[in-house]
Amino acid sequence: MRLPSQALEEARQSQCDYVLYTSLTQKKGGGGGGMFGRALGNMAGSAAGHIPVNTRGEAAARSVAVTGIHTSANIAGSIKARDELSLEYKLEAADGARPGVANTAKGKAKLDGEDVLTPLIQKAAEAVVGVLKQ
Repeated sequence: MRLPSQALEEARQSQCDYVLYTSLTQKKGGGGGGMFGRALGNMAGSAAGHIPVNTRGEAAARSVAVTGIHTSANIAGSIKARDELSLEYKLEAADGARPGVANTAKGKAKLDGEDVLTPLIQKAAEAVVGVLKQ
């Protein structure tokens, strides 16, 4: 995992307009005093990732969707009722001059094996593409 400053520099060198930062955490719902559980892997190669993004909204949306489908399929089997997922995302302009977006999307499973992640990824993808199309 790279430092944010390294990701921004790599984006500049690659002539990318933005960097998308993501982090996914799972809070187990089965008691335990509400402590955050483990960070989940396979999200852009790790629990926290940096993805250089050009302003072509369709390419960014496709990248997020492919990553999301793969990740959702891997995670759904480990979800138990009352587990909470938090998808933190931040889109930052490589030059710092354009607007970005940062937010955390959260969802809570009602059933074991429920796909809580896909709706979170859809929400994040819509926000990211909205900024890229401006």
